[in-house]
Amino acid sequence: MVDRDVNLEVVRRLYDCFGRGDLAALTALLRTDVDWTWNGPATIPYAGARRGHAGAATFFRSLADAVAIEQFELKNFIADGDTVVAIGDEKARVHATARHFATGWVHVWTLRAGKVASLRCFADTAAIAAAFER
Repeated sequence: MVDRDVNLEVVRRLYDCFGRGDLAALTALLRTDVDWTWNGPATIPYAGARRGHAGAATFFRSLADAVAIEQFELKNFIADGDTVVAIGDEKARVHATARHFATGWVHVWTLRAGKVASLRCFADTAAIAAAFER
């Protein structure tokens, strides 16, 4: 039996680690074979599918190299079995163009044995991609 409260707590801790910039602690919450997918076109440097701890680390490096997150707000969580959905908003500035974007997002987390097995991120990729246009 899956304890949705335990899974919700793991995801909450993950966002806390992200907010503190503690990627080592964040990575410890991921399965070694984590499937990390941030949906979007190739014009967004951090979009795409990655696997494992190294893939997640590549995502975070690409994100930091590409944008400065100015606001990141969690609004709601929905937990059901092995799935936790987080809903929020963010505002960021693209380093290369100095353009800003704002988007709502949905992160769908799947957990197994108390660790994150996969992430799927959905956001307004048209708005983000436009901020990267030169």
